[in-house]
Amino acid sequence: MRLLRTSTFQITVLYAVVLAISTAAVALFLYWSTIGFLQRQTDQTIEVEIAGLRETYRSQGLNGLTRVIGERIRAGDDAEALYLFADSRLRPLAGNLDTWPELVSTEDGWYSFLLQSDEKQTNARARVLQLREGLVLLVGRDISNLDGLLALAGGALIWGSGLAIALALAGGVFMSRRVLKRVENVNETTRSIIGGDFTRRVSTRGTSDEFDQLADNLNHMLDRIENLMGDIRHAGDSIAHDLRTPLTRLRHALESTSTTDDIDTMREGIESATEDADRLLSTFSALLRIARLESGGYRLRKERLRLSDLVDDALELYSVASKSRPSSTPTPRLAVIATSYSSWS
Repeated sequence: MRLLRTSTFQITVLYAVVLAISTAAVALFLYWSTIGFLQRQTDQTIEVEIAGLRETYRSQGLNGLTRVIGERIRAGDDAEALYLFADSRLRPLAGNLDTWPELVSTEDGWYSFLLQSDEKQTNARARVLQLREGLVLLVGRDISNLDGLLALAGGALIWGSGLAIALALAGGVFMSRRVLKRVENVNETTRSIIGGDFTRRVSTRGTSDEFDQLADNLNHMLDRIENLMGDIRHAGDSIAHDLRTPLTRLRHALESTSTTDDIDTMREGIESATEDADRLLSTFSALLRIARLESGGYRLRKERLRLSDLVDDALELYSVASKSRPSSTPTPRLAVIATSYSSWS
């Protein structure tokens, strides 16, 4: 398709690629500044809770830790909080989880897992802490809302990026069609001029944009070419008129020479034909010199010249005029200069 090969559409595709990369960069920044911040805040909340429960276990022992976990669950201030205090056999001692989650080790560290309940399956993130006598403590949070927000942001980003790229491509097609239409106007005019119609000109819209400026420059160039061609036609007519007269005389002289037996008449006819031929050659030489000068290919022949020879020739030329003057007439300035130059040299 011709539209796909236009420079405007190619620039639009490049712009769409740059837009996609820029959108991805902005998305990463938004993720780091929003979703990433929420994830870090969740981890910090878990760290604060597990640090408090560890301190409770150290100061109040097993019963104190069990009592504090029960109070937090009964208060219900944080519905997303997850607690599980288990013995060495992973039997629950306190908390709002009935069993130890699968694929979660009892080693200290961070874990992400699926939390299966009667109603739904949610994602969770927790921190495991080993206590004395094989006791383990799991403190976590339900992050299903965070995952939902992440999915919503990702979907919005994908759809928004796709829509932006689609609009960029549609705009590129629209702009390419407009530019292609303007360029086609120029091409149509040039094809008509190549075909011999030198009166055609590129149309303008009067917006003074870059295409109108290009059209104005092309029209001025075409006007200049048309004027030059008119000058060439006029010069050709003048040259034909100038050559017609000596050619006619030459033809008459040759006809007269061919029809006579008189030697003197033949000699005069040949001399006249020779003079006319010399005039023709002189005219053609002048035309060749003009063509070379206009094309810049004419080279002047440079020769060394003695200034004293010029002065001597000028003195000889004007010596007769200087001798015919009365004695009271001042010596011509050129003669004085020549005399001075001769004495100086």
